[in-house]
Amino acid sequence: MHMTKFGALPLVALAAMASVPAAAQVAISETGELTARDTVNWTGSHTDTYTFEASEGETLEASLSSTAFDAHLTVRGPDGFRVENDDADAATLDARIMRRLPASGTYTIEVSSYWEGETGGYALTAATRPAVPPQIVVDTTAALTTASQLLDDGKYFELHPFTAQAGQQVTVELTSDTFDTFAVLLTSGGQPLVEDDDGGEGTNSRIQQMLTSDGVYLVGVTSYAPGTTGSYTIVVTLD
Repeated sequence: MHMTKFGALPLVALAAMASVPAAAQVAISETGELTARDTVNWTGSHTDTYTFEASEGETLEASLSSTAFDAHLTVRGPDGFRVENDDADAATLDARIMRRLPASGTYTIEVSSYWEGETGGYALTAATRPAVPPQIVVDTTAALTTASQLLDDGKYFELHPFTAQAGQQVTVELTSDTFDTFAVLLTSGGQPLVEDDDGGEGTNSRIQQMLTSDGVYLVGVTSYAPGTTGSYTIVVTLD
């Protein structure tokens, strides 16, 4: 997918806009070891298990790291809830899970290896953040004009910053009666995360994305066609 390049953006004093996120409550912080004496799961991997209590709507952030084996995490909970992860990203063999928990109750974290029979030391952390009610963080009508900032491809753009927490889902609704909208969600440094042209009704744009870190984000508003101007309305909601 081609990502709109915003390049070196003139981002002024964004750090000052950041609010302090709700504190994460550490549920588990353990240094352990998978050994040949541990229980073996259905894949043939040795496992250790840990439990914690959580409430509906809380966001779980769990990470498992090891220099001895390819880490694998599984989380189980009420009503058949189950989620697992092998590699947090392509650059690591560590595992990471970030998920909003659907129900109150007891959750179990299973530490294991991706490959059968692996053993060795590991570090496990798991924390929960309190449920946050839906919050509209941007709700404004503005315009692309010839005084707006200009992209390399000749499109005018405006930026709308907001502050969010890891685990929150952001929804961006961008509408205009005068031009075909194009929205881009970016980090505070201008790195595009996801973009949308016509995900909303008609030629309007809509983005939904789970955020993976605390801090300031930006929504870049531009047009599908170069040189287009006109008014638009943008609403950004976190839940």
